[in-house]
Formats: sequence, structure tokens, C-alpha cells
Amino acid sequence: MKILYLYQYFSTPKMAGGLRSYEAARRLVRMGHEVHMITSKSGDEFTADGEFSEDEAGIHVHWLEVPYSNRMSYGERIKAFFKFAWRAGIEASHLKGDVVFATSTPLTIALPAIYAAKRNKVPMVLEIRDLWPEVPIAVGALKNPVTIAVARWLERFSYRNSAYIIALSPGMKEGIVATGYPEDRVTVIPNSCDLELFEVDMDLGREIRQRYDWLKDRPLVIYAGTLGLVNGVDYFAHLASEVSSHDQEIRFAVIGTGREDSKVRAVAEELGVLNKNFFMIPVAPKYEIAAWLSAADLATSFVIDLKELWNNSANKFFDTLAAGKPIAINHEGWQADIIRETGAGLILSAKDINSAALNILNAVRDNAWLETAGMAAKKLAEQRFNREQAVIQLEHILTETVYESRTRKGEPFRVIKRIMNLLGAMLGLTILAVPLFMIAFLVRSTLGSPVLFRQVRPGFGGKPFTIYKFRTMKELKDQNGDLLPDENRLTSFGNFMRSTSLDELPELFNVLKGDMNLVGPRPLLMSYLDRYTPGQARRHNVKPGITGWAQVNGRNGLSWEEKFKLDIWYVDNWSMLLDIKILFLTLIKVVKREGISAEGFATMPEFKGSKEGMRQ
Repeated sequence: MKILYLYQYFSTPKMAGGLRSYEAARRLVRMGHEVHMITSKSGDEFTADGEFSEDEAGIHVHWLEVPYSNRMSYGERIKAFFKFAWRAGIEASHLKGDVVFATSTPLTIALPAIYAAKRNKVPMVLEIRDLWPEVPIAVGALKNPVTIAVARWLERFSYRNSAYIIALSPGMKEGIVATGYPEDRVTVIPNSCDLELFEVDMDLGREIRQRYDWLKDRPLVIYAGTLGLVNGVDYFAHLASEVSSHDQEIRFAVIGTGREDSKVRAVAEELGVLNKNFFMIPVAPKYEIAAWLSAADLATSFVIDLKELWNNSANKFFDTLAAGKPIAINHEGWQADIIRETGAGLILSAKDINSAALNILNAVRDNAWLETAGMAAKKLAEQRFNREQAVIQLEHILTETVYESRTRKGEPFRVIKRIMNLLGAMLGLTILAVPLFMIAFLVRSTLGSPVLFRQVRPGFGGKPFTIYKFRTMKELKDQNGDLLPDENRLTSFGNFMRSTSLDELPELFNVLKGDMNLVGPRPLLMSYLDRYTPGQARRHNVKPGITGWAQVNGRNGLSWEEKFKLDIWYVDNWSMLLDIKILFLTLIKVVKREGISAEGFATMPEFKGSKEGMRQ
């Protein structure tokens, strides 16, 4: 699948900024997809070559020269948003793809995404990282009634033209659904934790501490992120001032920059804490933030005191969890609920600085609490906010959206396919009625009852169904009651049945029921579902079949990985002509009796999972 990924603020680990899009894109590449990232760099990061494309961790990154900075005025930002929308729309429409995936902010990202999707006749999936225009209106960035009306129109227009929407928090989902967008087309995938990036050597944290004379072995509380209007980082300076009246050894460090940089610095200087217990460090790339988190005792994430901002899904919150450090926030909402539920940090009062300072003071001087809260944070990172699981969910949404789009376009052909399957199954059962009864009699005579082998297998979307086959093995068990290996239970009669595929004939009843098609990936075991790589799991995006592309290209003579690769190729390239070709080749394979078993096995060895993600 070719994914056109639009995001104006794309960053890599060597750059400052969030890595959600980078981490998602490189994992999508690892799953076997072709990803084109259309983004921009700030003006001072460009060379004389101007716009260019490069490969970054397998991602095709298309850098557009559209200067942008958090230090810009709102008017300048709006101009940058629309300039990027214009350039990105042209770039994306020329690239072509199977799906357009656009992630805000700004919501203007939807404009080039919709244009490219319409031009290429493919679906568009929209990711909402902040409710817009609610947040700009709440902070006073949008005041003019006309501007607000246009912004609300853009919101509805963007949602209306999205095949699916991903929200970063439950509150964001509620806001999207409140506009009238179908709830079943919105999924929450919050920001996630990059465990590999933040599992750094403790020596890196010690090096940070030794680098600064003002730090050394003193307690350290950090804020690592943007200094924007909505962040209200001057709150951090007030905390440092209040804490210093109780304990002058605790250090507070800001790592980052932004429009409010000078304001925060001025507040800290006015309070008399700048370069005393409150320090401002220039913006750092993500890998260095990991070292700072290793050095820290407590990390923070702030917003100004507005309820509209409680639905945020800030990177710094999840980076802290990934580093296994306690997190302190100064707002309510879903993240506060998680902290209360797990004990992974502190919820500070936004209004009562003295109370918040005492909470900080008690926390950083309590080693037992720091250890317990850090362990709770790490557990959250590993079990609830693991990036791998989040991208699997994203990939499923993208592939399902593409599949639905193709299904709608090819609905007449899908109807024809269902009719062909019904006619084929009924015709087969009619013609083979006498042979079916004869085979059933022979199975009963040689293997005993039951005649049919019944087993629950995963069908379309992994949904379980019961498959029917003629038995080919005896029910021989060892002294512990476990079935003996296949080679010990497979009879000569059963081997003949398998080699001629006669044991598969009862599956025609599965075709009649609609559980299977004549052609599709073979239905395997339910236990395999958790062992697939995300790419391999895509084989369940179509109904399973009695025969398939893998069966006519090697059958059990192939490795599991080779089989799955052929299955996915079929999923991505299905057509009526291909099905007819596979049915014709199946007859030839049955006559030749090729690929009946894997080398050294009576049938096929158990699939225990792939060591690496499938690459297509």
C-alpha cells in the first residue's frame, strides 16, 4: 500500500520536536508499505538547494520550503499554513497513492489532503491532535466573528471529507462526534511511548548532571518542550520560586524554546530564580531529551488554566512515561485520571502555587515514592501506550479504509464474486454428491467416527468460524492424553486424500454459508493470530479460500513467510480474472500433486511467529 502522509511539522530523532509521525511512518515501512511524507522545514534549516527529497529510515520524505516557527505571530502562522497547504496539495496529487493520511495541527492540512484524495480517487484519513478551532478561540488567537465562522466551516468540511478520523484523546473524539460525524468512524489512538529511544544508558544521565556545575547530584525537575502560549511555562518559574523558599537545592530546568521564551525568562529573572535554581537550556534533539529525562527525578507537562486544553495529548507526557520517570501536570482531564488511577505522578494545582510547590518538594525528596511512581509510569508505557501497538491499530485503520474504498468501487464485482462462489459451491456439491458419499463411507471405514473434521478457524477480519474437512488422521494420543505428531497419525489413505485435496471438499459448505470463498488465503489456526506481524495479519482483510495464490505457487513447499507474502499480494491485487486463473492453476496442481508437505514434515510445521516484520 502506498501511503501519502501529510504533516507540516515532521521531525526526526536528530531534530527537536515530537516523533509521533516519524515513528509511525518508519513502522509502516517496516510492515511493508511505501510511505511518502510531505512536510516542511523551517527556513534556516534549508540549504541553497531549496526543496528536496530524501530517504529517512525507509520513509520517502519530501521537504517543502515553507518557513515556520513557534516564534511567529498568529498572522504569520496563518500565512505559513495556507502556503504549505498549497504546495503540499500539488506535491501529493502528483505522487499518487492508495490512501492519503493527514495529521493536524493545523487543520488546514486537510485542504491538500482532500485535494490529493479527490484527484487520485482514494480515501483520506484525518488525524486530529488538537480540537480546532475550539483551542485557538479559547486562547484568544481567533477573535473576529468572520474568521471564527470560516474556521468552523473548515472544521466541518474537513470532517465531512474524511473516510475515517483518528483522535488523540477521548475528549477530542467527543468534540468530533459533537459536530455530527459518525461515532463509529472515529478511533482514539493517543500519543504513545517510544521505549527504545528512552531506554538510554544511565551514564548519559550522569554525564548531563556532571556537565553543569549548578546541577551535579541535586534533585532535578524538568520541562522539555515548546514554550508556547498554551503551555504557560511561566508557571514553572513560579514553582521554582516557591520551592526555593523551602529548599534551595532543588533544580528546575527548561529544555526548549518558543514564542514565550523571553516572557518565561523575564518572569524567572523578576522572581530572582533565573540561573539560581531555574535554568533555561536551548532546544535539544530528541535523543538528547532522552538523556535529560534519564538525569531527571521528575518531569512536567503544563497548559494554561483553560478547560478546553485538558484534552491534550502532549508528547512530553508520554516521553516521561517511556523513560520510567514520574510525571507532574497542572490540569484535569483524561491524563489526570490516568495518574490518579496508577500513581504514576502528580496533579498540581493550577491556581495554588504554594500547594503545588509543596507537592513537588515532598515528591522529589521521597526516594520511595519516586521509585514507585517511576515503575508505574514505565508499566503504563509498556502496557497501555506502547508505540508498536498504536501503529498496529493505525495500520489496521488505513488498510481497512483502503479495502472499504476498493470494495465500494468494485461492489458490482464483489456481488458477482459472491454469486460465482454460490454457483460454484452448489454446482460442485451437485456434481460431487456421489463421490462425497463414497469418501465419507471410506473415512468411516478406515478412520472411524466422526467422518468430518471440525475446527474453529479465523475468517474475514479474524472472526472465528467452523471449518469442515474430511478426517485424514487417526486420533492417537500419548500417555499424557496429547495428540501424537502428524506423521504418526496420518494414514496412507489420509495421505492420498491430502495429496489430491479431496479432504477439502466439505469446505464447499463453508462457501455456501459465506464463511469462505472458493479463492482466498487459506484459513489457519486461531492461535496464529497473535503471532502474525502487522503485515502478515492483513491476510485476513479478505475471506479465506479453499485454494489461493500461495497454494498454486508452492503450497506447503513454501516457508510460512513466503506463503504470507503471497497471501498479501493477493489481498492487494484481487480481481475476477486472478480468481479464475488461480482456480485453473489449482486443477493443474492437484493433478501433479505438488507441494503437499514441507520438507521433513508430514504436513507443515507449526507457525511460531516471524523473527522480523514481513517486508514486501
